[in-house]
Amino acid sequence: MGEPLGDGNFAFPTPEAILDGGFEGLAPARAGFRTKYILDAAQKISSGEVVLENLSDLPLEDARTELMKIKGVGPKVAECVLLYGLGRLDAFPVDVWVKRVMSEMYPEGLPPCTKGFEGVAQQYLFHWRRHQ
Repeated sequence: MGEPLGDGNFAFPTPEAILDGGFEGLAPARAGFRTKYILDAAQKISSGEVVLENLSDLPLEDARTELMKIKGVGPKVAECVLLYGLGRLDAFPVDVWVKRVMSEMYPEGLPPCTKGFEGVAQQYLFHWRRHQ
C-alpha cells in the first residue's frame, strides 16, 4: 500500500491508499476487528474531519478530543498517541496500574512539580508499580 522506499522498504501508506485498499488491502496487517477502526481513521483524516498536523500545537484537551473523533480511540489511547507518538510530555495515559498507584500515593493528583511532565511521571509510576 505504501510507496516503495528502496531496499524492500515501504513508506507508511497515505489515508487515501488505505481507503483504496479497503478491508482486503489491510488483510496482510492482520488487524482483525481493528480493521474497521483503521478505515475509520483513514476516512476521517482523508476528509479533513480529523487533522493530525495540528495535534502538537493544540492544548492537550483539544488534541485528545481531536483523536477521540476516531472510532475506537478513547481517552487512554489518545493520551498514548500524544505521549509516545508526538512527545507530548503533558499527556498522562491511565491504565489499571497507574490508576492503582495514583489512588494509593497521589489521591489528590500529581504534585505541582510534575506540571508539563506528567507523561514522564506516568512512566516512572508505571515502572515502579510493575516492578516493586
